[in-house]
Amino acid sequence: MLFRGGTVTRQSLLLWSLVIVTGVWLVITIVFVSALASTTSALSRHLVPRGISTTVLLLKILVDGVGLWLGILMATSLTLLQWTSVKGPGLFYSSFLAMSPTTGFLGMIQLLKWNTTKSRIFRGWHVGWISLRYSTLILKLI
Repeated sequence: MLFRGGTVTRQSLLLWSLVIVTGVWLVITIVFVSALASTTSALSRHLVPRGISTTVLLLKILVDGVGLWLGILMATSLTLLQWTSVKGPGLFYSSFLAMSPTTGFLGMIQLLKWNTTKSRIFRGWHVGWISLRYSTLILKLI
C-alpha cells in the first residue's frame, strides 16, 4: 500500500505524514499531562508553566489538537480505504456512490434507476445504502 511499483504514492505519503504528526502531538500531550500529574519530578518543573491560566490554555490546546488530528487521520484513512475497496473486486461503484457523502439527493435518485447487473442480489446493494443514508437523515430531522 505504501509503495506501488517502487514509488511512494501521494495518498500514502499524506497518510503517513498524518500518522506521524498525530503520533507526535499525542506523545507531547501525554508527556505534558504526566508532568501536570507529578508535582515533584524534574519534568514537571521544566514543562509546566507557573500560571494556572497558561497551564489550562496549553492543556486545552493540546487536547483539542489531539481530537482534531485524530479526526483528520480517521477521515483520511477511511476515505483511502473506501477508494481502495472500489478499485478491487469487493465493492461496486454504485454502492460507493451511494455511501459517499458527496452524492446529493438528485444523484441518489439517479442511482435508484441504475441497474448495475442483471442479478437481483447485487443490484440491491446500492439501494440498501441509499435507504440507510436517507433513513438516518429522516431520523435526525424527527
